[in-house]
Amino acid sequence: LPSLVAIQRGPDAAGRFGFALAGSQLCWPIAGWGLDRLMLREIAVDNDQTAVLVPKLNSFKLVVGLLCVVVGWLFVSIDQGWGTVSSLTLILGLSLVATLIGSTAQNVFMAHERMEDYFLAALPVKLFSAIAGIARWS
Repeated sequence: LPSLVAIQRGPDAAGRFGFALAGSQLCWPIAGWGLDRLMLREIAVDNDQTAVLVPKLNSFKLVVGLLCVVVGWLFVSIDQGWGTVSSLTLILGLSLVATLIGSTAQNVFMAHERMEDYFLAALPVKLFSAIAGIARWS
């Protein structure tokens, strides 16, 4: 994707995009905490755990993810200014939080071996990310 940005907008824009992407990706291990794999295993063993674990896990991902995005956005804004890199970091970070929350549903389907529903759970997150990216770069 950075190469496509470089072709369309130039190497400077690709560098800004790469910096924002790298900064926003730091939130994944912090907000995800590896809990999806644990949830997948627990639900595969006991289906009744779905109703207990999904709300707790999504709440954790939302709160910690948004906190991480805001802190990362502030650091980038202080370092790079309040321009393109700052707003792109915020958009990519929010997209990452949406992806994290969407991955919970995907893992529930994987635990039940219902991979035909995996696509339906992934589609809204991918559409949100694409629309947000297109709106920002248009």
